[in-house]
Amino acid sequence: MGQGFKIKDHYPALTAIFISGAADGVRDASMFHMKGKGQFWDGSISWENKYKDRKEGNPPAYFGSTTFLVWTTDAPHLFNMISNQAMSFSVALYPQKQRKFKHIVRDAVIYNVTRQAGHYLMYSVILD
Repeated sequence: MGQGFKIKDHYPALTAIFISGAADGVRDASMFHMKGKGQFWDGSISWENKYKDRKEGNPPAYFGSTTFLVWTTDAPHLFNMISNQAMSFSVALYPQKQRKFKHIVRDAVIYNVTRQAGHYLMYSVILD
């Protein structure tokens, strides 16, 4: 008997992977669609927020702004962090059952399509 994909077993993990893709879409949009939207959102200049007086080569703007708190400085870093954390949650929330390799491949394809749908929605539809 084959193992069918029971979507209800995957809701938590699929939700997390969709959020990962959506956050990645926002990150990409902040890099390429948000010029002139402000220092936090415009990826071409937002990276300057890491530094005192927004000048590369200056000391950090505040403790951790160039290392472990970089995600607090601008949209690209924030949404990259959200994307990575949501991806980790999707792995942690994945239903734990013994599966054949072909079922793992099938599930990986479904999860990837779900993540890409989140990215497409944010980058190409909502934030275009």
